[in-house]
Amino acid sequence: MSASANGSNEGRHRPSEPSALLESGALLHPLSPHHPSYIDLIRYLYRISGAADLPAPRAAEHRIAGFVGVPRHIVFVLVDGMGLNTGDHFPRGGFLDHGFACEMRALFPSTTAAVLTSTATGLWPAENGITGWWTCIPEYERVVLPLPFVERESEEPLSQLGIEYGDLVPHPPLLDSLDREACSFVPAEIADGSFTTWARGQRPMAAFGSLGELGRNVTDFIDSTGGRASFSNIYIGAVDTLSHSHGYDAAEVGEAIRRIDGFLDRLAGELPSDARLVVTADHGQILVDDRRHTIIDRNHELMRFLEYPPSGEATVPVFHVKSGREDEFCDAFAASEAGLSFSLLESERAGALELFGPAPFSDAMRRRLGTYIGIATDAALLDYVAAGGQPLALRGAHGGLRADEMRIGLFVNS
Repeated sequence: MSASANGSNEGRHRPSEPSALLESGALLHPLSPHHPSYIDLIRYLYRISGAADLPAPRAAEHRIAGFVGVPRHIVFVLVDGMGLNTGDHFPRGGFLDHGFACEMRALFPSTTAAVLTSTATGLWPAENGITGWWTCIPEYERVVLPLPFVERESEEPLSQLGIEYGDLVPHPPLLDSLDREACSFVPAEIADGSFTTWARGQRPMAAFGSLGELGRNVTDFIDSTGGRASFSNIYIGAVDTLSHSHGYDAAEVGEAIRRIDGFLDRLAGELPSDARLVVTADHGQILVDDRRHTIIDRNHELMRFLEYPPSGEATVPVFHVKSGREDEFCDAFAASEAGLSFSLLESERAGALELFGPAPFSDAMRRRLGTYIGIATDAALLDYVAAGGQPLALRGAHGGLRADEMRIGLFVNS
């Protein structure tokens, strides 16, 4: 791992411009002419559940309709990190094997903070203003972690700084607008989090400590509706956590997926006949190349040109460059070790390419994306280490546009 380039990079490999890589298929655009988007699925589920004020459906939504139908009970399961590149772990003959409906595309950035926010609002990342695990909030002059809801440098809870979750996202969650009974089911360790509390609105939530408990909670909730239409919103995080530590190809990940597959099979058998089990992922992961792990801190030369430390994701860093220093920053970046693995893309150009979705940037997103984003063209990380912090120790990562990050599946019970 290297903090900066040693000597000149002249003559060494340079990454291609992102638009060329998208055209060649080396990177996958979130808007595919052949595959529905995660947003198409979410909007369809909300649309048939009575959500108000959703945009007109894209053509891809109709394909989702063919797989899901209009069930009385929707049981939606998001398995964090279970991209299609984990398919070798799917047990033959299990739920994930026989329930596969179609391939979909993840959102960009392909990361949980952005995807869960889009799940809550039904809107593209362009509209929500969450740029990744780290999001710069210029109006507060801070970089924050939206899901843990803490300030990056101090790790101080944002609530102690007078910031509420609604201050981060300019749109309300949609669960309250559904005309179905609705309940969120989340792991006990995140049940009291600021994001979880915000996303569920005024609807009930059930925490679970095991998959067995989760199954009982879901069937009890459906039974409690007395036959009224319902929406169960479930989040399972184990695959992503293990993939970060061990890599998506590891035995530990395979064992977690086998347990989840068995749970899904049992749950599908316990649901009433007018229920539909709908399963997907927010993203996949890549395997990190330690030779492409660039570490910077407050004293790094690139920081001279920045208003704030890099935000976004380590695979998709966001740079707020000081006004008038743009050319200097680009030259310094190209000469650094990071310049071997990342292409700089003007944030407005990323908007024109519709990487964050076809909607115009919200004011919040425009401020928070800053001047440039870095598009990793191989398994690279740009890792800002705050004072007293430690470099990322990751075997797996995500956030970018590579196939392993962007290919997700839709699975439904028959």
